[in-house]
Amino acid sequence: MKQHIENAKEKIPVKQILSYLWVGGATTGLGYLLYYIFIVQFGMWYLFSSAVIDPLAILLNYLMHRSITFNSTGSKRKQVPKYVTLVVFNYLAGLLILFVTVDILGFDPLLGKILAMSVVFLWNYLALKLVVFGSSTTP
Repeated sequence: MKQHIENAKEKIPVKQILSYLWVGGATTGLGYLLYYIFIVQFGMWYLFSSAVIDPLAILLNYLMHRSITFNSTGSKRKQVPKYVTLVVFNYLAGLLILFVTVDILGFDPLLGKILAMSVVFLWNYLALKLVVFGSSTTP
């Protein structure tokens, strides 16, 4: 039994997953805080607020994941186009999820944003690990 646990620990990059959660949580939390301030304090339209804030959070997220989470030494020239493609997909999907949850399902914009961010957050780890940073990462 002890050997099975040790084998599982070697296969599952626990430290990397925790780092992903921390970096993603920090950048997501900052983005959500700014989103909250924009719509609650300044009364801005929720989609405009998200459209302004998300690119800033995405840039910070890339820089922190590259250096902290995945310890990537790969070519930025190869990674950046993949990352930009992922970002565009995540960005559009996040806005679509936000629109559907708020305008179609009638959710509060703050809850809609949490749901959109959660969905993007989950699929993003695998995409970063397998596609963007690929073999140039350490667990």
